[in-house]
Amino acid sequence: MTEKMEPKENRTVFDELRSTRPVVLAPLSGITDAPFREICRKQGCRFVYAEMTSSEALVRSNDRAHARIRGLNAPVPTVAQLLGNRPSVMADAAEMCVEMGADAVDINLGCPAKQIVRGGGGSALMREPLLVAEIIRTMASRIRKPVSVKMRAGWDDQCRNAVEIARLAEAEGASAIAVHPRTRTQAFKGHANWEVIARVKEAVSIPVIGNGDVRCREDAVRMFDSTGCDAVMVGRAALGHPWIFREIEDPGFEPPDFTRRIDIAIEHIHLLVEEKGSYRGALEFRKHLACYLKSMPENKLVREQMNRLDSLESVVDILERYKQRLHEFSFQ
Repeated sequence: MTEKMEPKENRTVFDELRSTRPVVLAPLSGITDAPFREICRKQGCRFVYAEMTSSEALVRSNDRAHARIRGLNAPVPTVAQLLGNRPSVMADAAEMCVEMGADAVDINLGCPAKQIVRGGGGSALMREPLLVAEIIRTMASRIRKPVSVKMRAGWDDQCRNAVEIARLAEAEGASAIAVHPRTRTQAFKGHANWEVIARVKEAVSIPVIGNGDVRCREDAVRMFDSTGCDAVMVGRAALGHPWIFREIEDPGFEPPDFTRRIDIAIEHIHLLVEEKGSYRGALEFRKHLACYLKSMPENKLVREQMNRLDSLESVVDILERYKQRLHEFSFQ
């Protein structure tokens, strides 16, 4: 296994962003588990965020919450992300993440889901700057690793306060800020206003990670150039496309052909099964396979067959046979 990248003395993993300018894997709930982070790392991703984890569930020793923070001690910088609004509980959970190997702990100020917002977490915190300050201050005083925040442009068009929250975060001890420049009311609709990222970058001295509407190398280059951000974050565009990190960072990279994509998908399900068992791994792989198969010829039958399979062996058998069919297509 590749040795873990360590920051230079007196520097955090976020300080290293300024010199390395990586493309970062975003935290995606239900997606960026340890197997997905590992497949992205193997495909060139150099900096990852783990999926959002409830601080309350973590300190209550909830099994599902603990499963979400497995694999934090990875070969590349790995940031745990916590959801919650109680400063002491967030700090307790942050300590647990650091013990599990996290290089930093992030505070989720961006999740727009109704259930999360009703509980006062995620993007609901964009309306509570004093509480945000207390959470950051408490966490930063309790853990030896850096604290960061991932936030939105604001709550709605009348409350676009990303710059205010960014300045507050820096003042209270945050080491980095990731900005998704849509409001909570936009959710994932409409256009991501990158000007918000640029304004946050101008307002603070800590590293800023830009997020939103980056789907290819050209998008990433435009975001770097137009916002001055220190790193670019990719989320949904990595689904079924984990080599996007190499595509963006290496202009000479040749994307894998269809058969190689199937090989990567098979490697992914092996990682899932190793982590979660044959039955659970096969079930969770279905959502990933639909993305891997996108744009491939005659994939409908494979997807239909996959929805009836629940073991590693059966899934790999179907994919190997489909790969052979793809090889035959290439000679037609």
